[in-house]
Amino acid sequence: MITPPQVTEKIVEAAIAKGIENIWMQTGAESAAAIAAAEKAGLNVIADGSCVLVVLGYHE
Repeated sequence: MITPPQVTEKIVEAAIAKGIENIWMQTGAESAAAIAAAEKAGLNVIADGSCVLVVLGYHE
């Protein structure tokens, strides 16, 4: 997700409620509270500063 940290926290809550298993927080979207909530719920969390487009090898 690419959202402000306060929005990310709300999205994590919704993701947990919907049973989503994986969360990727882009740089700047993460917050300690969002990461902790996701991990506590057992979600797989990527919030290490890596960019999804770089990791997936995006090219135009």
